[in-house]
Amino acid sequence: MFNLKKNPFFNLPDSLRRVTSGSAFIPEIDGLRFLAIFPVIMQHFSERMSRKGPHLEGFNAKMVGVLSNGHIGVYIFFFISGFILALPFGKQKLLNGKPVSISKYYLRRLTRLEPPYLLCMTLFFLLLVKVYHEEFGALLPHFVASCFYVHRLIYGVWSPINPLAWTLEIEVQFYLIAPFLTLLYFSLKKMTRRILLISFILLKIIIFCTTLFLDKFLLTLPYNVEFFVLGILLADIYLTEWKDGISKHKIFDLIAICSIAVMFSTWTWDKNLPLKLIFIVSLFFTVYATFRSVIVNKFFRNKWITAIGGMCYTIYLFHLGLAEFFVGKFHSLFSFTPYFFLNYIIGLIIFLPFLFIVCTTLFLAVEKPCMDPQWASKLWARVRGVKPVQNR
Repeated sequence: MFNLKKNPFFNLPDSLRRVTSGSAFIPEIDGLRFLAIFPVIMQHFSERMSRKGPHLEGFNAKMVGVLSNGHIGVYIFFFISGFILALPFGKQKLLNGKPVSISKYYLRRLTRLEPPYLLCMTLFFLLLVKVYHEEFGALLPHFVASCFYVHRLIYGVWSPINPLAWTLEIEVQFYLIAPFLTLLYFSLKKMTRRILLISFILLKIIIFCTTLFLDKFLLTLPYNVEFFVLGILLADIYLTEWKDGISKHKIFDLIAICSIAVMFSTWTWDKNLPLKLIFIVSLFFTVYATFRSVIVNKFFRNKWITAIGGMCYTIYLFHLGLAEFFVGKFHSLFSFTPYFFLNYIIGLIIFLPFLFIVCTTLFLAVEKPCMDPQWASKLWARVRGVKPVQNR
């Protein structure tokens, strides 16, 4: 009898599972990363397809508009970053955990995230120069600024190397302040810190909606800080109310599904205070209910979902360039009907396996090895011909 468990494809999710350091694996988080990355892919693939055909009207135009809200996945990523980065500092303060070395924290961020990022930016830079014949001298300053996460701060626009880098610049800005912000937060009494945090979120949204003050900080940390802070709040709940286990109930399945629907339908770039408040609340309950639900929780803990979510960093870095290439080269394969949305579905069905294969290869070759905190020292020891010392 054929044994599925011995099939390499069946065991692939185990090979793709992220390597964690300093904390236990939380499958719900990688499941939520899947929820974040998938709509981003759908949005960018839709945009590239819509640019190749005639002007869209009616239903097709509306669908492109709906898909354009896929960028909401970015705010889920910000929420998750706030949650993940707050946990070790929260454990230190609330649970008498091992003190976190700030220097090791920064070094870990650097060695974990820089190699895939620099590889991506360098490849795209070379492709733009060699294949798309961009001027080397004109593009080089943008490349350097992007590599140091300051392109938006210097130029005030997207990076021409990889427009998605704006979100990573915001992430890095938060990484720099996260240790001090979270240590201060968890030093306060529970009710005090939570009231202050919620008040801060409300105040920030009100200031954004009623003044022009934050407009000059567009697509920087001050413009998006509430999403990270919301993650810190959930980390607080995770370490206090849920420290002995998370009680689940089917009512949270309904809350999770409704929250996801509300979140994707209420986002607006306009300064609409009620919608902004509804969006931030629905975002919180999407994540909160995912932990406490039964069926939704089981879905987001599925090993295929967590595996894809676990390699979301690689997918995020490369999917836009791959979508640009794929649509440019193979658009005729899935544009044979007069209906844009049908062509889009066909194209997506073809594109997703291509994206999965390429990103899986890059993830296993580059990102996953960098999840080992000692990869740099091991590599240096190998270069020197010295047997690396294993930590016990």
